Parts: sequence; C-alpha cells; structure tokens
Amino acid sequence: MGASFNPCVQSSRHVLYCFVGLLLLVVAAAVLFALSDAWSATLPSVEEAVILAVFLPLCLRFCGTRSHTALRLPPGSAAKAGKIETIAAESPRRCSEVSESSPLLGARLRSCANSGDLKGLEEVAQHMRLEGIKLSSLCFGSAIRAYVAKGGRDCALKAEGWLLALAREQGCRPNAICVKMVIGAFAKVGDLAKAEEWLRRMSAFGLAPDATSFNCVIDACARVSNVAAAEAWLERMQQAGLEPNLISYSSVLNACSRAGNAECAEAWLTRMQAAGVEPNVICFNAVVRACARAGQCERATT
Repeated sequence: MGASFNPCVQSSRHVLYCFVGLLLLVVAAAVLFALSDAWSATLPSVEEAVILAVFLPLCLRFCGTRSHTALRLPPGSAAKAGKIETIAAESPRRCSEVSESSPLLGARLRSCANSGDLKGLEEVAQHMRLEGIKLSSLCFGSAIRAYVAKGGRDCALKAEGWLLALAREQGCRPNAICVKMVIGAFAKVGDLAKAEEWLRRMSAFGLAPDATSFNCVIDACARVSNVAAAEAWLERMQQAGLEPNLISYSSVLNACSRAGNAECAEAWLTRMQAAGVEPNVICFNAVVRACARAGQCERATT
C-alpha cells in the first residue's frame, strides 16, 4: 500500500523547500558579487538593483513552483484526506455518500425518534430514501417506537405504515417486537379490528404470538367493552399453549366492568383463582365497578 496523503506533512515540506531555495540563492548572489568585486569595484546600489531585478523573481518563481508541487493532490487522495469539496466536484452523488453516510443519517434518525421529533424523523428518512440509502431495521424499529410512544390513532396508523415499509423495503419479515408495538398502539386507542388483524398477521410473517400479543388484543376488547371477544381471545391464548397471566384475567375483568356485567366479572374472578392466579386490587376493583354499573351496589359490598 502506498503512503497516505497528509496535508500537514506536505505543508512542512513546502516551508523547508522555500527556506533551502532562498538560502541557495543568497549563497549564489554572494559568490557572484565576490567574483565581480575581484574584477572591478561594484557600487552597493548596483548590487541591490541586480538582486531585486534578478534574484527576487527567481525566488518567487521557485517558491510558487514548490507550492503547487507540495499542495497537488495525487489521484484518489481527496477521499483519503476527507476533502469533500473535491469529491463533490468530481461526483455530487459520491459527496452525498461521504458527507451524509448511512451510519450518520441512521444515527440522526434514531436521535429524532428518541427525542420525539417525528417531523425531523420523517425528513431524515425521506432524505435517506432520496439518496438511495437503505434504512436499517434499527431505524424502522426506532420510528415505530416513537409513534407508539406519541399515542393516538393517527400515530398508530403511522406506526403501522412504518411496519409495512419495513416488510416492503427490507424484503424480510418484521420482528415480533415491532409487530407487538403496533398491536399495542391500536389496543390503546380501542381499535379492536386492527389489533386483531395484526395478531393474525403474525402467523403470516412466521412469528408465534406470545402472551404479550394476546394480552394487547384482550385489552383492546376491554376498551370497547366487548366481553365476548375478550373471552374468545383468552381461550385462543390457551389453545395456543399459553397460560393466561394476571394481565390476561385483569383485562377480561376490565371488559366485564366496562360492560356492567357483574355476574360475568364474578365468574372470571373465580376462574382466575381456580387457575392459581392471585387477583390483585385492580381485579377486585373491576368486579366492584361491574356491580356498581349494573346497579347492584349491595352485591358489590359482599
């Protein structure tokens, strides 16, 4: 491998060359005038005039020649020296890749996602796509997480769009974490249809739904007071070989509470205890609220 280009070394060499050149010219002038004095006397003013007329232009020409030689970049050395301006003159596309590299833009996109700057996130992503820079799976995951954290139906749809783009642009299946984030986003806004859709699509992506995935859908059922759907998804959870946990039963109880179905709430509290899952205060409060909404206050106190 050849020696790499170093501007500092080249500049030091240039100064050295100029100094040596001036020194040689001064020595040559001294020898010349010594010889001329041996033949005939020369006035000091004449010597000065000769120096200015002959040797000064030679000095300037020598220094200028060394300057151009020292600062001339060898072919391909602009990239090694980080001279983006030179690369830009040769190829604007290449300049873009050097100044706004994939890791740099990816880090900027993730920074926007972590700070909740959704507008900046979209601008960086658009710039990367225009430049032909492929977004990494980490960038997609960061964008999905940012929209889910923001909350609201519009952000849930945006998160879904990023998940679809991940599958389309990466040409591979999304990971389970991204899908579960989207399911949870739709569950929080009570969009049961979307939450159910993405839980079913996990199988199409070759992903096995886990307890968290089912719990998100059951929570979506509870938010729209759909007791039948909550019960059905808990049963599907068991059929998938997964044991319902405290969150699973708590979500079903919440569905009963919102629907004002006291009998169903009590039944699920009993089934929960029979399954060996100890109810907490939230579970008991759900049963009490179900009784209160059903107009059975005496039942709530017992």
